[in-house]
Amino acid sequence: MAETNQAGDMKHDSISSPGISDQEKEMASSAFEAFKTGSYDESLKHLDSLQELNKEDYKITMNKAITEFYKSGQTTTSTLKQTLMTLKNQMHTAVDDIDGLDDVENSILYYNQAVIHYHMRQYSEAISIVEKLYQFLEPFEEKFAQTQEGDKFIPAAPSSPLRKQEVENLRCSILACSAYVALALGDNLMALNHAEKLLHQTKLSGSLKFLGHLYAAEALISLDRISDAIAHLNPENVTDVSLGVSSSEQEQASDKGDLEPVESSGKQTPLCYPSSVSSARATMLFNLGSAYCLRSEYEKARKCLHQAASMVNTKEIPPEAILLGVYLELQNGNTQLALQIIKRNQLLPSVKPASSPDLRKKPLPFQSSQPVQPIQTPSSFTQVQRK
Repeated sequence: MAETNQAGDMKHDSISSPGISDQEKEMASSAFEAFKTGSYDESLKHLDSLQELNKEDYKITMNKAITEFYKSGQTTTSTLKQTLMTLKNQMHTAVDDIDGLDDVENSILYYNQAVIHYHMRQYSEAISIVEKLYQFLEPFEEKFAQTQEGDKFIPAAPSSPLRKQEVENLRCSILACSAYVALALGDNLMALNHAEKLLHQTKLSGSLKFLGHLYAAEALISLDRISDAIAHLNPENVTDVSLGVSSSEQEQASDKGDLEPVESSGKQTPLCYPSSVSSARATMLFNLGSAYCLRSEYEKARKCLHQAASMVNTKEIPPEAILLGVYLELQNGNTQLALQIIKRNQLLPSVKPASSPDLRKKPLPFQSSQPVQPIQTPSSFTQVQRK
């Protein structure tokens, strides 16, 4: 839960604020320790005592609201939001006037509001607040600015120095892994952010570019941005599925003496990963068919499905594609063909149903309550990006 950030703010607000007495520091410390151990009643008692000594500090009221929120099992989000709104009104400031705030610590109040908006899926409101708070990051990052003015070298154990190409490859791999993890955690906005950063890297291998488009499309579909996802699932986006730098770049680097010999011909592509541009484009088309299905464009989905099936071996067709074919035939009224696909476990040519009055009047024997979910990238893909 991102509300744990609010707990961190509680410590910052109560202990690090300038001009407070030793007694207030001790009470704030006790309140925070009780909060960390889950003793919320005890924490509230310390905060009440602290508020008796300093009734004008709004941050104590905010910390009490956060403690009450955790005491309720994090179920009173609306109450916490209302308390923060009341505090904001008491300060006579609005989000549009954040540019004029003199006290940097006041930004914590708005930050907590942004956290609540985020967990209530009110992303636009959260972004509007956070964007206005960027100007207050500088005071908190002063120590980092001082570090940059000093020595740029970082102590490390003796090892071979990283070459520029290795650093760029490492950055791309980290972004790909981060996008995958964010998708697994359900953080679609973060996954989309990592995937887009990955696709903007200048030295990007074909395999990671392929994954970047797939991860971006999956995140966009989860965010109900189907049109944007379809753009990423264009099979023309795949022109290479190599796992590293191109052989020409390796030869150029070898001529300059910058690159040690690598296993270029001996390393085989894992079977779980598309071994050719054709199979990678087929994967794109399978997923593109699912995206069209979500928009009820079943004819386009059927064309994508059969085009993809014609590009790969029958054994390479994923089971999700078989289920998609079944769903499309049911939507088309071809119940018998759908049953044949299930029995044979393979895609079959689509046949238009006989147009009889009885068939049009009768409801379909089965109708899915919701479209088939997008075909997810096989979990084995992650083995490639982790290497």
